[in-house]
Amino acid sequence: MKLKLKIVGLKKSVQGRIMITGIHTTPIYIEGIGDDKKESIKKFLYKINFGVSDEWAETECMTTAAHGSTHVIDGEADVIFNKYGLFIYDLVIDKAHKFLEQLGIKNLKLTVNSCRDKECKNCAEMWGSKYTKGHYQGIHNHVDNGELFSFVYFAKYDPSKDADLIFVKDMTMANANGYLTTEINEYKEFEDHPAFSNHVSLDVKEGDLVIFPSYLDHFVSEQKTEGPRITIAGNLYKDIEDLTGKCEKEPIYISTSGEKIKLTSNERLYCPIGQDGIPDFLKSHTGQTIIPFQRTNTQFMESRVKKDDTSIQHKQ
Repeated sequence: MKLKLKIVGLKKSVQGRIMITGIHTTPIYIEGIGDDKKESIKKFLYKINFGVSDEWAETECMTTAAHGSTHVIDGEADVIFNKYGLFIYDLVIDKAHKFLEQLGIKNLKLTVNSCRDKECKNCAEMWGSKYTKGHYQGIHNHVDNGELFSFVYFAKYDPSKDADLIFVKDMTMANANGYLTTEINEYKEFEDHPAFSNHVSLDVKEGDLVIFPSYLDHFVSEQKTEGPRITIAGNLYKDIEDLTGKCEKEPIYISTSGEKIKLTSNERLYCPIGQDGIPDFLKSHTGQTIIPFQRTNTQFMESRVKKDDTSIQHKQ
């Protein structure tokens, strides 16, 4: 099926000869969610522990992602997401399939689970991020393990004060050859046009969900106010029907004594969460309180030296 090109802003007399269209245009889906869901998500976020993002390059923020911080337990956020936030999974998937429908993609089903098993409760790719004054996130994309789409939900966000989510177009070669590198004022309107600029931010507000192809490079500009700016981000994968119900992964907790504790689905889903954010049943496995792994400030700085990122600068 051939898609018709939309002619924009041209008089009928010239439509047969002139058209404006896009090449390699990238679709991005933005939709606000209902107020009831917004408030539920805000309450849910208070139950999750955020840790310093010491595993993400050129980034300073707080996150619930174990792949972004050594200060949170691998699987801890999944436990809480699955106990209190299953409605978020359903919400994202519903909007993602609406996005595919509008794109005319009819036979692709998506899941938030990296294992591609839509019934799995342990492999969801979803995490929270918190930004206070001075925080930022460096340029990155989400392509690593077959991700198709990624998303960001703006849980607490003031567009007049909080940092922007900015998408980046790779114009390295063009700029190296002199394209849009002069400081002549006449070029400003052209440079600022989203069709030609290499940095484009979105017009979003609190409660908006943004879904975009995972290959898009993006970053979060520096947070200039105390905020906090809080988002939920994650990835979407192809739902493979043959894998449904077959993932056997279970989250693992590590006690203060170093003991690895495997959680069963029953324990993960139905046991109450303590005030410290740790499921109550975990405290009885070894007779001691199990806490998220924390490094001392000395250990933290030593890891920075090893990564040669003790003085990370934000890319403007």
